[in-house]
Amino acid sequence: MIEPKRLNLVLGAIAVAILLLSFTAYAYTLIPQGDPDVLVVNGIEYDWDAIFSDFEMLSFEANGEQYEGISLEALILDAGIENPETHGYRFNALDPYEKDVTWNDILNGYLIETEHRSVFPKLTQSFWVRDLASIEVI
Repeated sequence: MIEPKRLNLVLGAIAVAILLLSFTAYAYTLIPQGDPDVLVVNGIEYDWDAIFSDFEMLSFEANGEQYEGISLEALILDAGIENPETHGYRFNALDPYEKDVTWNDILNGYLIETEHRSVFPKLTQSFWVRDLASIEVI
């Protein structure tokens, strides 16, 4: 049997290790995962400033509010993705947040300049990824 003092020491060391690992994991989520000035779509880099001047701006409504943005469909097609309707797409934020969508979602989706955000009027706001860093083909 282990002495109570020794057991307390071991349990204390385990608690410190767990707290240290938890803090490290939390700190990792605060590290940006890309360049905030660039959006990477299927390996192609798009300058955020250029996106909104190079693509047609469209007005749309989502959750009762008016927005202006570019069509995600136009962006995906510009990135040269072959047979885009056969793929899924992962939207990755600068933090570790990510959401997967289908081609049908892309057809109804937009990018807005405010917060560099994706907006999907037909999906819940949890799919609206802000500080978007990349769109991956999955």
